Amino acid sequence: MVKTSFVFAAAATAFLTLVQAKSDVVDLNASTFDSHIKKEDVTLVEFFAPWCGHCKALAPEYEVAATTLKKDNIKIAKVDCTVEQDLCSSQNVQGYPTIKVFRSGSPADYSGPRKADGIVSYMLKQTQPPLTNLDAKTYSDFKTSDKVVAIAYIPAKDKDSQKIFEQVANQLRDEYTFGLVTDKKTIAAEGHKETPSITIYKQSDNEVVFSDAFDLAEIAQWVKLNSLPSFGEIDGNTFSSYADLGLPIAYTFYEGEEQAEEVEQLLKPLAEKYKGKISFVKIDGSKYGQHAQNLAIPQEYPSFGIQNLEDGSKFPLLNKKATDVEAVDELAASVTAGTAQPHIKSAVAPESNDGPVKVVVATEFSEVVLDPKKNVFLEVYAPWCGHCKTLAPIWEELGELYADREDMVIAKMDGTENDVPPEGGFQVSGFPTLKFFKADTNEVIDFNGDRSLEGLQAFIAEVTGDKADEEEQAEEAAPADEEAKEEHHDEL
Repeated sequence: MVKTSFVFAAAATAFLTLVQAKSDVVDLNASTFDSHIKKEDVTLVEFFAPWCGHCKALAPEYEVAATTLKKDNIKIAKVDCTVEQDLCSSQNVQGYPTIKVFRSGSPADYSGPRKADGIVSYMLKQTQPPLTNLDAKTYSDFKTSDKVVAIAYIPAKDKDSQKIFEQVANQLRDEYTFGLVTDKKTIAAEGHKETPSITIYKQSDNEVVFSDAFDLAEIAQWVKLNSLPSFGEIDGNTFSSYADLGLPIAYTFYEGEEQAEEVEQLLKPLAEKYKGKISFVKIDGSKYGQHAQNLAIPQEYPSFGIQNLEDGSKFPLLNKKATDVEAVDELAASVTAGTAQPHIKSAVAPESNDGPVKVVVATEFSEVVLDPKKNVFLEVYAPWCGHCKTLAPIWEELGELYADREDMVIAKMDGTENDVPPEGGFQVSGFPTLKFFKADTNEVIDFNGDRSLEGLQAFIAEVTGDKADEEEQAEEAAPADEEAKEEHHDEL
């Protein structure tokens, strides 16, 4: 029995060692980092922490991508920031995972997907020229070389149009694959005229053709818009693609494949109708129910609502289902026309609000925060946020220090119970969010500094020009809790 157990344990150890040895992700540390990134033309590096949930989710995708890219001699690496703290600090790592592309040692933020196929596609583009010149033998296969391929058919003599298309390719090289055909016979064989045109080829959808006058901004927006399906699925991997369009997003929350198919069949014509004005998407309510709640969209699926990403305003379809095509059309039309009134979530104002820190609710935001007679330092917090809990006693003490100042208000607002109204001029992406509103102008100044009492006072003195007050109050201030100096926000 002992012998059998020993043999099994030895075999298990050997297997584990073999599995670990098979990893194609390069582990980097302080002694190997510089030499690795400098010798590789292009390499991808993830800075991670073993306890980070997002890092754990990325790990298997990262492994698959590393193995796939091995044949193209593109290396993928990682750095454990809990071990290599100085190295991660030198690379300005402020959250996990932080992913960067290095070109011969020079870093750039990675803005691609976090699924294996997306990582592979992104990194292959980094090694290729932004624009590939094609001929009769190569253009046909090039059409299917990536999920989205844009090929311009421009006569050889039209150098101006070629230059514009090359600029588009350079601008969007990380997201899409671009090709150029200039041979007259090939252009004619493909069914294009002498005038320049662009065709987008998608593996999962029909071709789309651009034949208007060539303009850099217009073509770039057209490529981004038409690379996406007219009624596609939105999730963590595709959100940035929709956000980059700068259009309101119309969410249809569904539950189960049957509902997903039903809403797509009903709403796809509306998605085509509002294309270029609103992005219609479907989203799995069983996975992203919290997002529906944040947008005040009913969680009785299928449900519908629109969000304007520019100012954070939201327009939920209340008391009606997403299958009510007429109601969805009416809401989309009013949002497009600018006549729809945004939904503002607000807690009830407290009966007594005489404490050193003023409690703000959404319905009183303008009255309190945008009072032109007062400087207002506002904290938007979440009750569950650990950093907010650390800041709470310091914020109260800050309020007490300025309690006798009629021109100064220290305030707080529960970001889980209240929306920032459009007139607030900002959106909340993490907790705590600290904003200073200057008297007279209502200029909004971000605070990203040291969240100790001294740090907060120094900031107030700087933005108000009140240096004398800073020195006087600094003498009264108690030493700050060291934990308050941590700069990271708790993400939404």
